[in-house]
Amino acid sequence: MTDTDPSASALKKIADALGVTADYLLNSSNEELKIKDKDLLIKFQEIQNMSGKTKEAAITLIDLVIRDFKAKQAYAG
Repeated sequence: MTDTDPSASALKKIADALGVTADYLLNSSNEELKIKDKDLLIKFQEIQNMSGKTKEAAITLIDLVIRDFKAKQAYAG
């Protein structure tokens, strides 16, 4: 593992945020996972360049926003 590799918990959070499995992230090529929204892609690239607790905090915030969105959808439906 290098300084740029995410921890296992960060990898799980990224996978959850993207709606895929950690296995998919680990075994897929960059060609398979395409983010079409350019603004979102830029933000994910910025997070990818972070390290340590800063990266984990960013992923946690994304996770919280997604969880809140899903909870609102569940209660609205």
